[in-house]
Amino acid sequence: MQDTPPQPLWHRLLPPLFALRRRPRAVLVLLLCAQVLHGTYGINQDLVWGHSAFHIAEYGTQAVHLRRHGSLIPAESDEFRPPRNDELELRHPFLLHPYIAVFQGLFGERPWTARVVPLLFSLLALGGMWSLVRRTRDALTAHLSTALFVLSPLNLAYSHLPEYQISAIAWTLWAFVGVHETLQKPTGRSITLWLVCAALAGLTDWPWFEIAFFFAFLLAWRLRPGGPVARSHTPREVLAMRAAFAGFCVVVLASFAQHFAIVKHLGQLDALRRSFNERSSGFPWPEYRSLLETRLPMLHTAPVLWATALWVARAVLTWRRDLATAFFLSVFLGMTLDLKNFPGAFAYHEYRDAYWYVPVFAFATADLVLDAARWLARRFRSLREAVLVPVVGALLAVGALGKEAP
Repeated sequence: MQDTPPQPLWHRLLPPLFALRRRPRAVLVLLLCAQVLHGTYGINQDLVWGHSAFHIAEYGTQAVHLRRHGSLIPAESDEFRPPRNDELELRHPFLLHPYIAVFQGLFGERPWTARVVPLLFSLLALGGMWSLVRRTRDALTAHLSTALFVLSPLNLAYSHLPEYQISAIAWTLWAFVGVHETLQKPTGRSITLWLVCAALAGLTDWPWFEIAFFFAFLLAWRLRPGGPVARSHTPREVLAMRAAFAGFCVVVLASFAQHFAIVKHLGQLDALRRSFNERSSGFPWPEYRSLLETRLPMLHTAPVLWATALWVARAVLTWRRDLATAFFLSVFLGMTLDLKNFPGAFAYHEYRDAYWYVPVFAFATADLVLDAARWLARRFRSLREAVLVPVVGALLAVGALGKEAP
């Protein structure tokens, strides 16, 4: 009887990991559990110092005014009375404190009722990230992208800090899921998902509009007469897609215009103008570049920044036209334009602006790493062995350098 040759070490170590590829939702559940485990740590701690305390007090007070005085516009008054017009916070879209008001109404005015909102939206964002990448790439890329999202220093540091960005990111990712489903086969469900999530993103954070501008340009190119969509769908489906795209443009413009209409109605245009000038106030370029070079690696880690730079260069130079590239490149370009236009905002609150980069950097790194693994696979006997080096290297690099986060 012939002896069975011993299996290589990789074949003994990797099968349990690759077996998860047959249960992709199990990987998502594990990643969501990791996010919950981290995000609930200290979720009800007292308000002591820094933004972790200030934002809970600020947005928690706005939620109290909504519940007690019906003030849907965020109010900064700390007195027990309906807020005056000059006490309304109009520098920012309003959709954050209503979520906190719901939890306050159910469970009382406690610190955790404010902190649980960003935690829940981080779970929604991770689900959107995984769903979008799995549809536009594959399960393995979705797993790695979502894992890098969880490991991002920004996510680890601010997973339960009440802020607008994580909820806007969640709505944006699910809007992109709706876009993908609509471009596969337009249905009422897919178009509704697309437009409703786009409207909610527009009511939540400013960078969405710069992202929507770039995405609208890229999507219009795909929907052009004789373009890839027109060649692969029936005329009726193409008409439905173009109608949905027109609806998307209306939703974006309407959600942008409504904020200025409210500000004008309340007589607060001067306050909004002052806020704009503060945030767009420039620095000398050498000083601003030094600030970016210092803070971005702290917030995202250097390996992820370099991987994203290579991914963007490859996407532009090779004119990649797949949907995944269009989605994440739109976010990258929109957020980069925001950094250019509002250096003062980044200098004062870098975690806000830099948060939008998290899904882009996570996807770009995963996409590049797995493309490298597939290239290596042609020089190894199997993908199982080839994928180990870049994937484990990326995760270890991000995890090890994440301790530098502020």
